[in-house]
Amino acid sequence: MTPIFGFNPSTGIDPVHIVMEALKARKSYPGKVTDDTPAFAMGSSYGLKIMQIENICPEEAYNKIKAEFEKARNHTAPCYSFPNGNGDCICATWPATIGLPIPSADENMQAYMKAMQDAPKRKHLGIKPA
Repeated sequence: MTPIFGFNPSTGIDPVHIVMEALKARKSYPGKVTDDTPAFAMGSSYGLKIMQIENICPEEAYNKIKAEFEKARNHTAPCYSFPNGNGDCICATWPATIGLPIPSADENMQAYMKAMQDAPKRKHLGIKPA
């Protein structure tokens, strides 16, 4: 499986129940890029549908996005919060911070998933398809 990277809160040693309460109370945490491949594999094994959008772009655009990804991966990511929290973004909107188009800037996950479901599964960024 191709790695699937996500954006999650860096919570230190805080127990999950404390983190969840803090996020519900609109607190933010430093964000971190994580390899979420195992979580998606588990979801798939339980029959959950894994949606993806393929972005095709020129090498220059790819290199720019990759550089921003590497910066975020090296702990210079924005702050994470739940929707309407005090952070910079949620997991679904984080890709926009590194230059990737997202199907919706709506932080409501039902609306976001609907937009993702309706979005083209292959996007050409800055180039015309052959």
